[in-house]
Amino acid sequence: MNRSPVFRLRYSARSVECKHIAALLCLLGNAPCIAQDLVQNGGFEQYTFLPNYGGQYNRCVGWGNAGSSMGTPDYLHLQGSGQVQLPNSIFGTVAPYAGSAVMGVTMIHTPGTNFREYISTQLSAPMVIGNTYNISLQLTNGAANQFVGYGCDHIGIRLSTAPLHQLGDAPLGLVPQLEIPGVFWSSSWQPISFSFTADSAYQYFTLGNFHDDASTSVELHVNTGVVGAYCFVDQVAVTPGHMQIAGPSGICLGDAVTLSVNNGMAHAWATTADPASILSTDPVLHVAPSQTTTYLAYGSSDTASFTVSVYPPPAISLGNDVFLCAGDSLVLDVHSANATYLWQDGSTDAVYNVFAPGTYWVEVSNGNCTIRDSLTVGYGDCQVEIEFPNVITPNGDGVNDLFRPVVNRGITNMSTVIYNRWGNMVFETSDPGVNWKANGVAGGTYFWLVHYTDRLGGTAAQAGVVTVLR
Repeated sequence: MNRSPVFRLRYSARSVECKHIAALLCLLGNAPCIAQDLVQNGGFEQYTFLPNYGGQYNRCVGWGNAGSSMGTPDYLHLQGSGQVQLPNSIFGTVAPYAGSAVMGVTMIHTPGTNFREYISTQLSAPMVIGNTYNISLQLTNGAANQFVGYGCDHIGIRLSTAPLHQLGDAPLGLVPQLEIPGVFWSSSWQPISFSFTADSAYQYFTLGNFHDDASTSVELHVNTGVVGAYCFVDQVAVTPGHMQIAGPSGICLGDAVTLSVNNGMAHAWATTADPASILSTDPVLHVAPSQTTTYLAYGSSDTASFTVSVYPPPAISLGNDVFLCAGDSLVLDVHSANATYLWQDGSTDAVYNVFAPGTYWVEVSNGNCTIRDSLTVGYGDCQVEIEFPNVITPNGDGVNDLFRPVVNRGITNMSTVIYNRWGNMVFETSDPGVNWKANGVAGGTYFWLVHYTDRLGGTAAQAGVVTVLR
């Protein structure tokens, strides 16, 4: 049965409430919040039809045979019939470890034929990279009336991100991540378990012998006349291990961090500095610590801790954008203790010399944090010059009617005041064009005073006289 490969946190029916009040119920031990088994129907109890013949693996809900057309595992049930009725099936005498059903798998049959069978299932959610899982099952070769009486080695588990596909009945030829050491043989149920840390988002589980006959060892234990190794399987489970917190272990001061736990147990968040104050009961925690902090995740039966180290970023500043005069240069110095540097052109020195216009940036790293800063440098003519006419004739003929600059170079803003010969102000403006029309004043001599700021930010004043002719 295919399911959408979307990760979900699942809870038992009674534990839905724990998601919202995890801090209170789980800490008090009243919330039955349990780790999720990612194997659905791991005891083979759910079926579409009871089995009545060998090779009917597909009557067991959720289980397949790695897409083979010939390798057909056997579904066996206490209420089955014929050769697959337990406990006395044609393949061996065995009672289920628990419940009513088991699965039977041929691990090797008639050496030299390379015949293999596999059982596989899709996990209910992908494994989380970096999290540890407990993978377990019960395994036996059965008791009396053996169909085959050999044990073999290389019984293993392959976890994959996509379904595996067996060609006919040939060995898959893949390397299983987990393998039972040595030759397995037991007439009683044996617990098989592994601890596995996921390095990919695995979502498919496949069990069998992945090696060819030449690489597989067999041992005779019961002489039935049939050469091969056959195993019964029950209670397959893939569960998250002890609760673990995932997230970045180091951040720069001012950055935020997101922490999450690795399973579906109800949980609440706190810090070791104040373990009784619950920060959140959400599945993930979003925080921006200002100092190194150890966080706690409380589960129903477990507590995990995780330290987020907070590092100070390098202190750098290239300053504000600047305008330089032609021929000038600018020295940018970003020295910082135990730091490395990278400029926009690949330079790696702490000091950079600017000789041309453009945008300049640098990245400074102290091993834990990387900071970038930039500035824009402009170049131009920095000569400052202002010149006014010494005579105006405001008669309305459009010629020399206004008092205004005839030269204005390098000035960004200015204010102008005009006085009569008795020192009384007759005109004032911040218009750089001035444009005094001499309205309302008599002919004669007037004095002007200009205060200005040049493009480099410098300030100065200039004064002069103008004669108004009427």
